[in-house]
Amino acid sequence: MPAIMPHVAIDSARLHYEEAGAGPAVLFVHGWAASCGFFRGAMDRLAPSRRCITVCWKGMGDSEKPDAAYSIEDYVGELGQVADRFGLERFVLVGHSMGGMVSAAFAARHPERVQGLVLVSAPLRGPTALSWRARLLLVPVLNFLIWLIAHLRWVRRIAARDFTYATRLDDWVLDDVMKASFTSLTRSVRSMSATDLTDRLAAIRAPTLVVSSDHDRIVRADQFALARERIAGAEALHLTPVGHCPMMEAPDRFQAALAAFVARAQGAPVAAASPAALPAGALPPPAAATAPATARSAVPPGVAPAA
Repeated sequence: MPAIMPHVAIDSARLHYEEAGAGPAVLFVHGWAASCGFFRGAMDRLAPSRRCITVCWKGMGDSEKPDAAYSIEDYVGELGQVADRFGLERFVLVGHSMGGMVSAAFAARHPERVQGLVLVSAPLRGPTALSWRARLLLVPVLNFLIWLIAHLRWVRRIAARDFTYATRLDDWVLDDVMKASFTSLTRSVRSMSATDLTDRLAAIRAPTLVVSSDHDRIVRADQFALARERIAGAEALHLTPVGHCPMMEAPDRFQAALAAFVARAQGAPVAAASPAALPAGALPPPAAATAPATARSAVPPGVAPAA
C-alpha cells in the first residue's frame, strides 16, 4: 500500500507539507503556481539545527483545491493557521514571490510572531509589481489558453525561461507547477496584482533580508527598493546573474546568506551543512510520498504525518 502524504488541516483545506530538522522554527512560503519543492534545498541546508516547515498552499501542489477566493488576505490568515497547527509561537519567515507578499503582510499584522523575515523576489506594490509577461495571466480567455497549452512539457520548458536565467528548472519542478488549479492560479494572481502593501511595510519590526536579482522577468526591480526604503533596517542581497528563483539558481550563495541571517535573527548558530551530494544548481527530487527522514518534533493536533 502506498504511503499517505503528510497533511495539515486548516479551516478551508488539507495542505500537503514537508518538514525536516529540529530546533528554532523556520517557515518557508512558496510563490504563485509553486510547491513545497521550491525550498527543499534551503530546508536541507538548515535542517541540521532548525525545524524547517513548508506547505503546498491551497489550490497548488499536492494540497486540496476547493472553490475559494484565493486572495492574498486569505493566504495571510491561513499562514497563521499553519503556524498554529504546528505549534509555532515565533519563527523566521522565508517567502518567495507571491509567498513573499503573503509573508510581508503577515509580518506587518503579527510582528510579535516573526523573528526574522526573508523576502525573495517579492512583489509588494501589486498594481505596479508584475512585468508585462506576468500580467498576461490577468487577461481573460488568454490566461485559460496559456494554462491549457502549458500542459505540454515542451511549452512549460519554454515558459520556464521567464522564471530562471542561470539554470533550467528540472522537469519535476515544472510538473509540480501544473498541479495548481486554473481557479487558484487566476484568482491569486488577480489578488496579488491588486494588493498594495506600501503603507503596511513600516509595521514590520522583524530583522529583514531582501533578496533580489539582476534578471528577474516576473517582478519589477522597484519592488526591492520599496522594501529597503519602507522596512526599517532591511538588509539587501542582490544575486547575479540570476532570475526570479535565486534559491534554485544560486543555491550555495542563497543558502549561505540565509543561514547567516537566520543565525542572527534567532541568536543561535546554524550547524554546518552536510557534504553536498548534488552538483551546484541541482535540486533534490521529491520524496517518494513520505515525510522527510530527518529528526522531527512531536506531531501537534490537526497535523497528520505520513503513514
